[in-house]
Amino acid sequence: MTKTESTTKAEANVQAFAYLLQTAKPKCTRGAMKTPYKTLATEENVTVAVDALYAGESPEANIAITEGKYAGCSAVIFKPESPFRYSELPLEIRDRIHKIVLHAGTSIHLKSKSSTKAGITAAGYSSKNRLALLGVDKLTRAETFPLVYGKMSFSADTSNTFTKFLVGIGNEARSHLMNVSLGNYIRKDIHMLFMLLAECKELRRLHIVNYPMAGAPAKLARSLSIDAGSWLSSRVTKLGKDTALKPLKFGPGALRTPTHKLYTEKEVALFYEELEKKL
Repeated sequence: MTKTESTTKAEANVQAFAYLLQTAKPKCTRGAMKTPYKTLATEENVTVAVDALYAGESPEANIAITEGKYAGCSAVIFKPESPFRYSELPLEIRDRIHKIVLHAGTSIHLKSKSSTKAGITAAGYSSKNRLALLGVDKLTRAETFPLVYGKMSFSADTSNTFTKFLVGIGNEARSHLMNVSLGNYIRKDIHMLFMLLAECKELRRLHIVNYPMAGAPAKLARSLSIDAGSWLSSRVTKLGKDTALKPLKFGPGALRTPTHKLYTEKEVALFYEELEKKL
């Protein structure tokens, strides 16, 4: 086998294993089994429980019963398979499998559920088996959290939706977030959002698509410094004033004058200068 053929075969194996992780169904429980092979058998005067755990599996032994109530019958014994030692695969292989299963590097858009239902949804990404990978064990969790929360770009329809998301994922996941985009900026409870963003130590981009207020650069800078005080303070402490505002970006129509005209480049620059003075 040539080197190219070997590489192609290895890649096919990785793809196949990733597919199995996404599509595998839990094995049925004994209580849910319906099989003609479940019975009590007597072998050498010893009563044993005989369970055919999985239909269609090749039997390990076929025992002829010669005594007792089931004399003349045959009992089929199935031996449980040993678990696959996934954690013993090389880290490089596990990482490639994780990226395939988790679709690392894609964008996830979060939306609030209807007013009658709590929680949020991630249309186009949610999968029962996909995210179950994060809870397999401590090793897999440590390897997959940076892929899901660090390599993905997260956007939300409103700032309130993203606040719910940050609360739900916990501090460990928040510490990996890097790329965030907020649709509608809602000032009510916005302080909670920025307090949680202060725990996002790896944040590289915070994009605000729509800002609700209009006004002169100094006014909007003062307003935002009040809303985002906890987040800005944490960044100044960690990184200093020069880079504290680097992740903060606004959509092309977010910043507007008192007459609701779009900011010019000069006014945008003045806004950031005024905001930096508040640090």
